[in-house]
Order: sequence, then C-alpha cells, then structure tokens
Amino acid sequence: MNIRTHVGRSLDVNYKPNLYILLLVASSVPIAFTFLIKSNDFLFSIGNSVIIGISIFLAWAISREIDPDNDIAAFMPLPLFILGASVHGLPSVLAMLVILITLRMINRTVGVAFEAIDISISLSLSAFASYYLENVLMVPIISSAILIDALMDKRYKNLIFFLISVAIIAMMVIFFDIGLALEKLAVEDYALVVLATTIYIPLVHRSRSVNSIGDLTGISLEPTRVMACQLFFLIMIIALTFFQGMEKTYPYWSILLGLSIYNIFHHVDERGIKQP
Repeated sequence: MNIRTHVGRSLDVNYKPNLYILLLVASSVPIAFTFLIKSNDFLFSIGNSVIIGISIFLAWAISREIDPDNDIAAFMPLPLFILGASVHGLPSVLAMLVILITLRMINRTVGVAFEAIDISISLSLSAFASYYLENVLMVPIISSAILIDALMDKRYKNLIFFLISVAIIAMMVIFFDIGLALEKLAVEDYALVVLATTIYIPLVHRSRSVNSIGDLTGISLEPTRVMACQLFFLIMIIALTFFQGMEKTYPYWSILLGLSIYNIFHHVDERGIKQP
C-alpha cells in the first residue's frame, strides 16, 4: 500500500529563491561553526551550527507559509532572526517544525487537505514536542488548527482528531504534570507586541487577493485560508509570548516583523511616490 503524506513540500532547486535559501543555509553552518569553535568543544560547535542552519531554513519556510505571494519577503525576517538568536540563544527547532506544519494545515499551500495520516503525524509530533519541551501549548496549537481546518471546509469527520488532541492535553496535564505559568513581560515587550500587531494587520488585509497556487493541484489558494493562517499565527505567538516570554518566541516575532516591514515598503513601491 502506497502511503503518502502531505505534511512536507517539495523544493525545486531550479527556482531561484529556493536555491538561494539552500545556499544561505549551507553557508551559515560553517560560518556559525567558525565562531562557536573558538570557545566550545568540537561536537558542541558542530551540533549547534547544524541547528542554526536548520532554524534559518524553518524561519524562511514559516515566512513562506504566511505570505505565499511574495517569495523575496521570506528572506526579510532572517537578519532579525539571526540577531535574536545571537541575543537569546538558539530557538527550538522542534517547536518551529510544529508551527510550520500547523500553518500548512490551515492555508493548504500543498494544495490538498490534510488526511488522517497527516493529522496523525502532526498530533504525534506536537505531543512529543510538548513532552520534550515541557510545554503543553504545542498540542493546543495543532488541535486549534485541526478545528479551524475542519470547520472551514466542513470536514466534520476530522473533529475526532480534535477530540483526541484534547484527550492528549488532559493526559499531559494530569499524568506528566506539564502545566502553564504566565511570564512577566517587560513594558518594552508589550510595546513590541502592539507595534508588531499594528504593522502586521495591513499584510493580512492585502491577502484578500492571492495569486499563489497549491503545489499538487495548480489551483489558486483560498484567500480566506491564507488570512486565517496569518491571523492564527498572530494569535498563537501572542499566546506563546504570555506563557513563554519573549526569549523563546523571538523567532516568530522576527518573522512577523520582517514580513510586515517588507509588505509596507513593497506596497509603497507599488503605489509609487510622487516627486515634487
């Protein structure tokens, strides 16, 4: 029996933006190793260098899911992401992967709906991430995506997976003592949340019209799904920030800010600025 999953997407290296990100990731690993080896042992340095490369790729991939119409926009968050990593340390690759899959489930850039095998993989990964990272929020993130996807497409049979995810959350809280605690945010953190949200909304508004097509179908993506994906990402990172703090959520704020800044300048460039 041929079992095929739609969790991943193909990467055509003949398409220049895809080639650019692969070259960037490939070059980031030895550069990071050069800096890390100066004050750490070999295995630590090589391991963390690989993590840096993977996290850069995931930041780019998440950006592509949020703004599928603008290929170049996905590169804009990377300088902010790298700056954040140098200040706050390496991000969780596992958490970033869960979030990437969640966004892909909602906006369907693959072109087709997640089937039972895809949702099972997503749930299993999020449950492992919750246990490994001691963060029960990973499962609610996936379960919320399952619920949104099912209700938007009236695929009510998939609601069974939502109920399963709720049961997983309950078991984690009861048996593994994985709970939640609000973080104390600084005034500047609140200011960043307000500012980032304000400049992000125009990006969501502009997604009422989408030109991108699904990988497998060649059919245009649904604007409502793309906008739902964008709003879900915003709400999700705000929630994560309140429970985990800015230090652990900087990758997502870097992505949100980078895409928003690109959207502002791209929009101004499209309209043109009249010279006096």
